[in-house]
Amino acid sequence: MISVGGDHVVVRGLAVENVDRHGIVAWGKTGVQIIGNTIRGTRMGGIWVGHDVPGLTKNILIERNVGTDTCRMNVARSLSGGWPAAVAALNADGVTFRGNTVTKNYGEGPAQTASW
Repeated sequence: MISVGGDHVVVRGLAVENVDRHGIVAWGKTGVQIIGNTIRGTRMGGIWVGHDVPGLTKNILIERNVGTDTCRMNVARSLSGGWPAAVAALNADGVTFRGNTVTKNYGEGPAQTASW
C-alpha cells in the first residue's frame, strides 16, 4: 500500500499489486496528484482519498489510473454492505477524476470495465 505522507505530492507510474489493504491512500492531504498508476489485487479499495472530517482533504487529482481486481474482500459477493470502493473520495473538496479505468471490481463502483 502507498500512503501519501505529505501535501503537494505526486504519485505517478507505480504498480501496486496484491496488498491486504487499499492500494493508494491520501488521507487529510492537499494538492496531491495520483496519475498513471496500476492498482491490482487489493483486498480493500484501489484509490481512497478524503478524511473523517470535512475540509482537511482538498485539491486532489486522480487521473489515468487503472484498477483491476480491487475490493477482493467481497469476491464471494456475500457482504451486505461496508465494502470499499474501487476509486473513492470522502469528505474531500475539489477532487478531479479524469480518464481512470476500473475492471473486475467487487465493491462500490463498476463491476465491469468502466472509464471516467
